[in-house]
Amino acid sequence: MTSKLIQRHLLKGSREFELVNDAINVKIKTPLASEEYTVVLSVLDPEPVMHGSMLAFESVVNREALIELYLNKPTPREFEEFVNQVKQRAVAEDFGKPRVAMAGKSVDVDQLQGSIEMLQSQLGDDAIGSFLDVLRALKAKPQDPSRLSDVFQSFNKLGPSQGAVLAYAPYLVSLMAQWDDADE
Repeated sequence: MTSKLIQRHLLKGSREFELVNDAINVKIKTPLASEEYTVVLSVLDPEPVMHGSMLAFESVVNREALIELYLNKPTPREFEEFVNQVKQRAVAEDFGKPRVAMAGKSVDVDQLQGSIEMLQSQLGDDAIGSFLDVLRALKAKPQDPSRLSDVFQSFNKLGPSQGAVLAYAPYLVSLMAQWDDADE
């Protein structure tokens, strides 16, 4: 697998990405400037998004594009191999993010409903609408591990709103803790 990707653009210069341990070293050279920086993999959302003609890995904290790659350069195969490796490594480095560790535990539907109502009244759909949607889906099927996994993934994408969610819905702390601690 490719742990280094070098992309060249006739007008925009070159970009070099190298996976090293738990980070990606980035070197960008344009006709007018040069820039070097390192991005720690644990801050990347492992699912890249399209930004025009670029594929970007965004920060899980503020959704800012931290790594932007020219699509299919230098070749589609090399590009795909590198992107897949970044995805895998970002998932492997997400040790600080809550996630479903084990199915089979119970969800208290009444407490979940109380949490949904509190979040709706205090934060509203404008701020956390997609998170409220996945909580409602979990309430509809509380024994479905994929629904709980969706809650964890959506929570991980909340960024700075995570603190407010946990403050207004303390049941979610115990809900996530009982699955996150199941591995130990």
